[in-house]
Amino acid sequence: MSTLGQTEVFEACRALYNMAGEDFMLRPLIRHVETIPASASQVYYIQTKTNRVKFVVEFDKTYVSESEFPLTRIPLLFKSGICSQSSEDLEVKLDDAEHAALIRAFLLGVKAPIVVEKSALATRYKVIIQLSATFFVDCGELIDEGIDLTSDVICDHVGMSLYDKSKDFFESPAEGLAVWSARAAQELFGTPKPSAETYWPIVSQKGEAAPS
Repeated sequence: MSTLGQTEVFEACRALYNMAGEDFMLRPLIRHVETIPASASQVYYIQTKTNRVKFVVEFDKTYVSESEFPLTRIPLLFKSGICSQSSEDLEVKLDDAEHAALIRAFLLGVKAPIVVEKSALATRYKVIIQLSATFFVDCGELIDEGIDLTSDVICDHVGMSLYDKSKDFFESPAEGLAVWSARAAQELFGTPKPSAETYWPIVSQKGEAAPS
């Protein structure tokens, strides 16, 4: 297991955040999951000052093919590690904290349209996230119980719905809720996306700079 150190982890997170912003989480997926090729994965190579980091986002084909819809979790798998300049193979895995930091950077930066869509019942709204140009996942419901649905309340509810479908991606509920609430604010209310340096300052600081 590697220990990149905070400065290099921040460097990798900034780079991945910016690269992922150009992409959906996955490449376009065709309708029949059994014929989806491995090329549906997204692969990012991140050159830090001293290491070449590989970060892979995969469609969890096995889980989807064996499950009924709506899915109980977002069907993504993540891999990360250090590889040499001449090889694409992961030679050294990142440790759990480093791996989780890159997942957060990816989810904070990637193109991730979130829709709150009114269902047949007037008081219920479906929460949907788009993973690729052709694949969407239902992520629970927002229920209008007569309370004042401010933007903060909506983002908190949507954030919780998304976290419930992606718990394995995060080291703690607080981290997951912070990531998804931030994305909900951006996608639903047009809140500007912060710069990478806002989350991971170039000058190393004590403590976690990304949402926690």
